Amino acid sequence: MKKITLFLLFLNLVFGQDKILNNWFKEYNTSGTFVFYDGKTWASNDFSRAMETFSPASTFKIFNALIALDSGVIKTKKEIFYHYRGEKVFL
Repeated sequence: MKKITLFLLFLNLVFGQDKILNNWFKEYNTSGTFVFYDGKTWASNDFSRAMETFSPASTFKIFNALIALDSGVIKTKKEIFYHYRGEKVFL
C-alpha cells in the first residue's frame, strides 16, 4: 500500500507540474511522452504528442527478428530483412 501511495504522490507532482517531466526530456536531449491511465482518468505531459503514431523503434527489433526466424519468414540471418534509407539491413 505504501508503494501505491508513493506512486500516486509522484504522479500528482508530475502532472501538477508538467514542466518537471518536460525538463527531464530536455536535460537528456530527447523527447517523449508519458501517459497514465488509472481506469477512469487519463493524465499526460503532452496529450497532443501522445495522440501521434510512432514506431516502437529498437524496442522490438530483437524480439521481431527472433519471431521472423522462428516462423520461417526469414530463412537465415544473412537474408535482407528490410531497407532503411535505401541501405540493405540484415538481422
